[in-house]
Amino acid sequence: MNISQQQSYLDVFQEITRLISGVHEPQEVMDLVVKRLPRLMKVDGATIRLRDSLTGRFELKASHGLSQKYLTRPVIDTKTVMDALQAGKPTAMNLIAGDEEHRAQQLEGLKGTMSLPILHKGEVIGILRLLNRHHQNFTDSELGFAMSLAEQIGLAIVSARMFRQIQRHDRFLQTVLDSLWMQVLVVGRSGKVVLVNKIFLESRNISEKESVGQQYHQVTPWSEGDGDNNLMLLAFSRREPVSLLDSLGEGEKTRWFQRDLTPLIDSEGDVEFVIETVRDITDQRRLEKEELRRMKLEGIVQMAGTAAHELNSPLFAALGTAELLHEDLVEKEREPQIIDDLEMIIRNMREIGALTRKMTKVTGYEEREYVGGTHIVKLHSEEK
Repeated sequence: MNISQQQSYLDVFQEITRLISGVHEPQEVMDLVVKRLPRLMKVDGATIRLRDSLTGRFELKASHGLSQKYLTRPVIDTKTVMDALQAGKPTAMNLIAGDEEHRAQQLEGLKGTMSLPILHKGEVIGILRLLNRHHQNFTDSELGFAMSLAEQIGLAIVSARMFRQIQRHDRFLQTVLDSLWMQVLVVGRSGKVVLVNKIFLESRNISEKESVGQQYHQVTPWSEGDGDNNLMLLAFSRREPVSLLDSLGEGEKTRWFQRDLTPLIDSEGDVEFVIETVRDITDQRRLEKEELRRMKLEGIVQMAGTAAHELNSPLFAALGTAELLHEDLVEKEREPQIIDDLEMIIRNMREIGALTRKMTKVTGYEEREYVGGTHIVKLHSEEK
């Protein structure tokens, strides 16, 4: 191979490398190679077949310059050629007229082929075939160059596969995060947000572009200082989960949130990321507050019933004594002023007695607002 040919092949290598380096879909890589490589290598056609991991067969993935009849032939090549390719060895040949082993190639008008194993880390993952409609003798240097080119193509295909797999994993992860009913964001060591979910964006009314890549304190509503008052700094420094009950707003508009921060430790024992989840527990807090108030009211009712039972005995004893004294004074027609006072006392004691009977038969209660924001409890009884 002379200097001019070396420069030409180097140009071809650089051109193919440049083209495939910016493509992230395996099929796009293969389509690009079979269309551009024949012109650059001055051949008439090209095919790429990849090994199926389940069947072990080489399945056609991309082609250019060849008929459908030729591409769908049942036998790809002779056993000798296929054995060499599967062993990782390139083959190049000029076809002899009348050779029955290559009848399909000759019917296509082909007179020369170069078959190259596509390798990745020493493993044959496919076959790159260049085809000519004229005879052409390839030197060992040219085969070596073509092999290097095939390896580069193999690397591009595998890289594109990995990129697509990473994209699928990212989409899956994002779908999972977006399906959660809590806010989620991930923060890196630099303090910048690297991932957020849909609920977080909606709660903050911002876009992903306005949050990802920004400093944590710029996209979150929490007013935090330094050190022990900063939950995110604590998660990074302590290297263990931290939690906090936090609130936003004031008065009746106050909303309560449960914040949980979980550090992700790398292989060296350092915190690489911190995942923060934020749950709106306002309704839960209100229910708990209402339940507590209900329990207090029930306690008041129970206490009222208990107090009524305790009051009954001394009350009836006092009432009986007052009534006897009243009867005695009336019979003797003495002390009319005292009689009037006793009658007032007896009336009040009977009213207290009726109230205590009502308190012992309480069936419910009702909370009402009173003067100055005070709340009073009205008891409901079986007695009318």
